[in-house]
Formats: sequence, C-alpha cells, structure tokens
Amino acid sequence: MADGRKDPPDRRRKKKRREVKQPPREKRERGDLLDPTPLLLEAISKGLDAGYAEIDDRDIPKANNVVEWLTSPEFLNIKPYAKQVQDAIHVFSGACYFCSDTEFLVDIPVDEKLSNILDRTTLMRRGKCPKCGRRVMEMRHEWCLDPANTYGGYIKEDPPNDICCLEGQRSGKSTKTAMYATWVLHRYLMLANPTKYFGLLEAVGALHCTFVSVTAKQAWENLWQPFSDLIDSAPWFKTYHNWLAKKGQEVGMDLFHKPDTYLWYGHKRLALSFAPADQRTLRGRTRFCSAVDELGWFGASKDRSGTSRVRADGDGTVRALDRSLATIRNSARKRRQRRQNCPDGYQFTISSPSAATDPMMRRYKRGPKSPRMYSILRTTWESNPTFTEEGLREQEGDVSERDFQCDFACNPPYSDDPWWDNETALLDICAKKDLRFWQGQISSAKDPTSTTGRIRYVHYKLTSIAGDMALPRCLCFDNGEKHNSFAWAMGRYDKQNDLVIAEEVGEVAPGENERIHHGLMWEYVIEPLVQRFRFLHVGWDRWESTRYVADLRTKYRVRAEQYSPSMKDGKQLRSDMANAKILFPMPEVPISSLAIEDPVALARTPRAHLLLQFLTSRDGNGLPLKPQGGNDDILRAVLLLDRFIRDNVEEYSRYHWYGGGRCVGIGVGGTVAGGMGRGTGLVVGHGGRALGVGVRR
Repeated sequence: MADGRKDPPDRRRKKKRREVKQPPREKRERGDLLDPTPLLLEAISKGLDAGYAEIDDRDIPKANNVVEWLTSPEFLNIKPYAKQVQDAIHVFSGACYFCSDTEFLVDIPVDEKLSNILDRTTLMRRGKCPKCGRRVMEMRHEWCLDPANTYGGYIKEDPPNDICCLEGQRSGKSTKTAMYATWVLHRYLMLANPTKYFGLLEAVGALHCTFVSVTAKQAWENLWQPFSDLIDSAPWFKTYHNWLAKKGQEVGMDLFHKPDTYLWYGHKRLALSFAPADQRTLRGRTRFCSAVDELGWFGASKDRSGTSRVRADGDGTVRALDRSLATIRNSARKRRQRRQNCPDGYQFTISSPSAATDPMMRRYKRGPKSPRMYSILRTTWESNPTFTEEGLREQEGDVSERDFQCDFACNPPYSDDPWWDNETALLDICAKKDLRFWQGQISSAKDPTSTTGRIRYVHYKLTSIAGDMALPRCLCFDNGEKHNSFAWAMGRYDKQNDLVIAEEVGEVAPGENERIHHGLMWEYVIEPLVQRFRFLHVGWDRWESTRYVADLRTKYRVRAEQYSPSMKDGKQLRSDMANAKILFPMPEVPISSLAIEDPVALARTPRAHLLLQFLTSRDGNGLPLKPQGGNDDILRAVLLLDRFIRDNVEEYSRYHWYGGGRCVGIGVGGTVAGGMGRGTGLVVGHGGRALGVGVRR
C-alpha cells in the first residue's frame, strides 16, 4: 500500500474442486421409454436456427392415389387387406363413384383379391377421374345429391378427416393406421412449402404428427414402430432420403433426421413422433396428423388378467388433438370451397372396445351425425382374412364368452368392471305397471349476465302431480350443475314384503354451455313435491345442498339431511337388488334403444336411464362409481333412498298397520288396498289413483 503497510491477505479461500462420482448410467430398456418430445423439440429448434431451405423436389415421383401409393413397387410396396383398401378409398377419395362399382366398394368381401378390386374400380389420378373428368369435390358433391347414393351416410359429401376404426383385436388396426399415415406424410412432403400452402405464418414453426397411447411405451410399440418400419422398408422413402442426404450436403444443412424416436424434415418443417396421453404436453402445437391407439381402454381400470392399468382421459386427449388440428383443417376447408383436392388435418382413433360407454364406443356412435367422420365397426374376422370366428374360438378356448364378444366381436358389456351386470335380473325387479306420479318438462333460458350470450340455464318444471299425503315417503336428491345431472328419486316402504319401492325418478341434464338453475329447481320441483307428498326424510348428497337442507328445515319443518353414501350402503343396495327387496319403476323404453353417447337425450327417459346407470357403473369395493363417459346421478339418488328407508324401517312401518279402528290404503284405478280386516269407505279418484279410507268392523 502507499503508506508502506502490507496488503491484507486475500481472505477468499480457494475451494478445491470436488469431484462428484457420478453413478454409472443405466441402460434404458424399451419398457422405460420416456416421452421423446423434448428431443424432438431440440432438433426442431436447431433446424429452425439453421435457416430454411426450400428444395426443388418436383422431379421426385408422386403417387396418383392412395391405392397406388400402398401397392406400387415404386412407393410403399405392400399388400393390404381388402378392407384396408376399402377404407383407404373412402377416406382419401381414391376412386370415382360414378365410374366404379360403388355398391361393391362400400362392402368389399374380406378375402377379395386386389386384382379383382382394381378391375371394378376407377382410381383417381391426382384428384381427377381419368374417365369422366370429375374432380374429387365435384364428384362427391354430385354423387351425394341423391340420398340413396350415400348408403345410409357411409359416403359423405366432404372427404373425411376424422377416422374412427372400432375393430376387434388382431384385425390389423395398427398396421392400417401406419399405412395411412405414410400416405398423409407423402402428400405433405410433395407440397413445395406446407406452411405457405396452408397460409400459415413462419412463426408457427413446425407442423406435427403425433402417435398417442396411454403410455409412451405403448405408443412406441403399437403405432410408432409399425410406422417407422414402413418408412425404413418403403422403396420411395429410401430413394427420397438418399436424395435429401445429397441435397443436404449441397446446401450445407441436414434436411432430415431419423433416430429411433422421431422423424424431422427440416426443409418442410414436418415433425413426427409419439407421446403419452398427457393433455398438458399435447396442447399448443399445430398438427397435420395424429393417431390414438386403444382409445376404448384409456379409462379401463384393469386389463383382462385383472392387472391394474394406467388410466388416462380419453375424451380430453382426443379433444386436445382435435384442437391442434383445427388450423390445418380450417385452411383445407377454404381450399375445398374452391374445389381443390388438398390434404387435410387427419385424426385416426383405433381401438377394440372395453365397455359400451367407453370413449371409443361413444365416438363411433357419433360418426353418422358428423359430416367429416368416417366410422366403422367390424369384428376381427370381418377385417382380417387370416382369421375366422371358428378358428378364433378354438384358439381362445379358455376365454369367457363375454370377453370373446368384447375383444373380437366388438360387442362389449356395459362396463369393464361392472357393479351390476345382470340385465335380466334388473328388469325382473321393475314394476310391471306404468304408474306416473308427476309430469313435467325441461325448460331453459339465457343467462342475462353472460357477455357472449352462450350460457343458458336449464331446469325442470312439474306441470302435474298426483299427490298423496297419506303414506309416508322418502325423497332424495343428487345435485348437479355443469357437468352432472340434477336427479331425484321418491319411494316408500312395503312392510308386508320388506320391500323398498322406488316409485318415481327424475332428471335434468345440462348440455353444452348450459348450467342447472338451482333456484328454479327449488321453485318448480322441490317445493311442489314437498307440498303434495308426506316425506319423513328428504336426503341430499353433500355437494351444493346446504341451502336446500336449511330452507326445508325452517320453512317446512322437514327432516332434511345431508349424507355421502359409503361402501356399506352400496353393498346393502346390491343385496336388496339380488334378493328382490327393492322395486324400480317401469322403464319408459328398452335399455338397448338408449342413446348412450347423449346425456341430454338420456334425461328424457330417467327410469330407463336409471337402469342403464346400474349396468354401466363401476364397482368401487361395493360402492357404485361413475361410469366411463356417463353419469350415475339417478343411481346415487336411489342409493340415498334405499339407505334412508333401511336405516329407519320402524318409522316407515308404523304408518302401515294400526291397532285402532281405522285403516288407510292406496289404490290404482279405483282398486283400494286397505288395511287389515274388512272395511267400507269413500273412494276419491285423482289422475288414475284413489285414496280409500275404511272403518274396521
């Protein structure tokens, strides 16, 4: 220092670098496959940073149609099954309906030879018929002007972009999806610039194709691997990739990259990979194609061996993928309006069923109503010519008939893990006479505070009630508001037969952008029922019921209670059903006629819907649980009803038998069921019901 003193020592200690011994890297097996999305995004980022090279590939051979693509030695060079050819023709507009044997094309025999199919088909050439000159959109429009030409909606005016294949196990679903995905990729690769073609901004980055299953491993095994193998073996892709490698050296950048888990074409900005069914990671990207494997089993809790399965939200997964396809689909729609034959944003969902209410079954049933969906249901032997029903039965000899029908015949049970699975026994404990205690209608009104005007409130309004203040009854509710129904059940106890009688049920279900109006439900349902019947108990599920309970207690002095059913209650109800100790109202329509996929329509027949809920609900250690894609609200109301009556049997019994000289009974159509002994009395009719009061002698 300037004053001659020594500089202070540096008090900062030099830390000796500690070498942390890293554990040896374990070799990752295929069973531990992770989501490859981060690796793909890293490759895309590097590719975009390197710049964009538009390559002149006009000399690359292009297939004229999907059938030529699949079968020609120059392109994919495979031999698809007859049904795979049939589906490809209708999905991708591969043939002219005017110049082909269309009646043959809508139902090609499963074992038909390819040569015979080609003899009876006029294939399109780059979207134009070589015989009549009609282009794809012109041909489809003119053909569908005659409703008879649609074959019950099988052929639609707009080319399909949503393909739903509900087929039995070993039918070749995965291979078919891989075939079709290669055709979609071929069409996009043959566009000079896919991003500009669809009018997208450069900021969009890449267009994605994603193969999805419950886990990454399943997506890799069932979808990605068949697709990747076709890419590796196809003559066209071998030639094209070699050409890209040479062009890449010329322009100084990698034009494509294909490791085991993804495929990236930098010059076209097309990215293909697989992913698990995670809505959070599937959102946000712009896709030109996606495929979902075994959608029907996404929500199944167990597989055939009874082993627990990884579960996923099938509806949410498909919804996320559909939204990611919307950008391409909207642009393709505008091009089709100009009668252009252009590729689209394609969604493939394939599966065998697990239950009548699983996401795949519901999606298939929506097919005929959707103008852009191609939906099919086929047994294994109707899809794959190498199998017969007899051969499969012999091969699967130890499989139950129920599982065989589900896995191979696409005839699933109502539930994959049913709480109650005997439909015949269920119908046996239903009333044989149609006794109506009330009539009503569902009403709706707009929400005046909604800024968009889309939100509507719905409620049920009782228009007539056959009231009865003589017999004691129980009334139970299960509240819903947005995604669940508002349901109720009314019943009484028959001491002579130790029978709980669920006399009537009701339901109102909110549709899309609808909510339950709880205030109007109080005014038009709850209060009128309490005023016209004698209820010993009014039971409520705990959700959103506190105000109802308080109002009933203070205004009507009714014993209103909140309760959450337990496993014990579920087992008690199932025991009552098995021993015919409970009676349900007569269903309005057969169960088989119900539109399982439409909750609003189901609410119009609440009695039949109750029976369907019994058959579709899952077993939660005795407690019925909500089914896949369905509701259990009426069932839960009946469960509460059974619990309140069974726990208070003495109280519900004492009003039926008197030691005094009077008796009270209820009759139907003028017939009076009075108390013990002979009696005379006055019969007063009310809507087909009668009240008899007799004096014992």
